[in-house]
Amino acid sequence: MCRFLVFLAFALLQITQAVAQLDAYKYIIVPTKFDGFKQSNQFNTSTLIKYYFTEAGFNPVYENDLPADLYADRCTGLMTRFIDNSSLFATKVVLSLTDCKGNVVFESTEGSSKLKEFDEAYKEAINEAFVSFRGMSYQYTPKATQTEPEAAKKQAVVPAVESEGIPSPKETTPAEAPEKNIVAEKITDDAWVAVPIPNGYKLDTGDAETSMKLLKSSNPDTFMAFIGDQPRGMVYKKDGIWWHEYYEAGELKNKELRIRF
Repeated sequence: MCRFLVFLAFALLQITQAVAQLDAYKYIIVPTKFDGFKQSNQFNTSTLIKYYFTEAGFNPVYENDLPADLYADRCTGLMTRFIDNSSLFATKVVLSLTDCKGNVVFESTEGSSKLKEFDEAYKEAINEAFVSFRGMSYQYTPKATQTEPEAAKKQAVVPAVESEGIPSPKETTPAEAPEKNIVAEKITDDAWVAVPIPNGYKLDTGDAETSMKLLKSSNPDTFMAFIGDQPRGMVYKKDGIWWHEYYEAGELKNKELRIRF
């Protein structure tokens, strides 16, 4: 009896620690196609996992449909990894959550099924693996902001950075990571005309190849940018000025836009 109580106490401690770790992340990212499968959402794996995360009180999003803040900072979310340990006689599944650096933050217990139909077998195994997440009482709690020594260290390098035409961390939006070097440039072209479309706007310069779509986010001053069907960073407003932030040849750029709504 005593050994059982010790085991129970240890298990509760592990759960408490796991909850504290997961609370630091705002999103759970669910791939539409997991490694090892030939098709997207094969055997309804992605649909089921997103549904069960929602049911357990988390905030899951598909990898191809990220909200603006997560698109700008992937470290606010955890990536779902699907570990398939199936054998000839049983379907076995483990769900692993990794951070933006690839570190495993949490791993579920193994769910298993002996059903013969793959759709039903994966559904049962995934449902069983989610026992690890149910009852966690997850509540997003942002990580503590940087300490004063860290802030002073970053502030110390600001003059040198500003002399190269790169805005200081104080001038960046919350979506930007202070460690990144951002090349800021002002637009010299004519103003963009914002044409309303479902869920956002189309920025039309009269050139179909350069026209940009802006899709709404939870922040009215932040949009996800697309050229054609390809993601092209984000557009946000700061101090009354619109900026387009995107990567080009591995370099993060920040370009001023003049937009007429």
